[in-house]
Amino acid sequence: MDFLMYLGGSKEAVSPLEGFTLKTTEGVVCPNTHVKDKGWQKQGCTEAGNWRYFGSPMDQRLQLEAVRITV
Repeated sequence: MDFLMYLGGSKEAVSPLEGFTLKTTEGVVCPNTHVKDKGWQKQGCTEAGNWRYFGSPMDQRLQLEAVRITV
């Protein structure tokens, strides 16, 4: 399984990254995110063919500070 993901860039953003969605066509991908003022969140995993959101709870809109991904 190939996996490639880019987060961030060298230009200043209008607003900080709060989260991301991920989908895999086969296998399992398990991100764990670090959210500002909340620390490391519980690791979650995708299921093949389904989209899943990872990051700050959508109602809190907190900055995503780091991502750790297990494939």
